[in-house]
Amino acid sequence: ISFLEFSKAADKFINVAMRGIKEGTFRLQPAKPISIIADKVRVIHRFSWPDRFILTHFARCIEHLASSLYSESLFSYRHGRSDAGARLRVSRYLAQTQSRIWIARRDISKYGESMDHGIIMADFERLFNPEPELLKLMQEACSFTIEADGTVKRNNCGLPTGTFLQ
Repeated sequence: ISFLEFSKAADKFINVAMRGIKEGTFRLQPAKPISIIADKVRVIHRFSWPDRFILTHFARCIEHLASSLYSESLFSYRHGRSDAGARLRVSRYLAQTQSRIWIARRDISKYGESMDHGIIMADFERLFNPEPELLKLMQEACSFTIEADGTVKRNNCGLPTGTFLQ
C-alpha cells in the first residue's frame, strides 16, 4: 500500500487496526531489512505504511508515559532534546571544572537488536501496567516477522531497528 492510498483511507484503517488489536488478531506485515549508511552500515527494518503508522504512534505513547523516568542527560529520540543540546551541556560542564577529564567515544554495537524479549516485556509490564491489548501489541512488535531472500522468519530478539519503538 502506498502512502497516498493509506492517507486516503487512514480512518478506516485505524478502526480496523484497533479492532484487531483489541481482539488480538492484529499482525504486522513482514518487515524488509534494508542496509543504510549513517556513520557505518546499519540494517533497518522497513514496514508497510500502515504498520509504520501504528509502531510510531505506539512508540510515541510509550515515550510520553516514560518521559518522567528518563534522566535529563538522555537526548536520543526525545522531543525537545538533541545531540547539539547534549554537546552544549558537556561544553558548559567542561568550562566550569578544573578537573582532568577523559572522554571516550563509543558506539554500542547492536544494542537494540540484541535486547531479550523477556526483559523487554517484563519492563513494559512493570512500568506501564498495560491493558492486555497493549501487551499483545508490544509482543507483536518484539517478535515481528522479517522477509529476506524469499523466506519469512520471526525475530527472536530485539526490537525493530530503525523505528521509534526501539
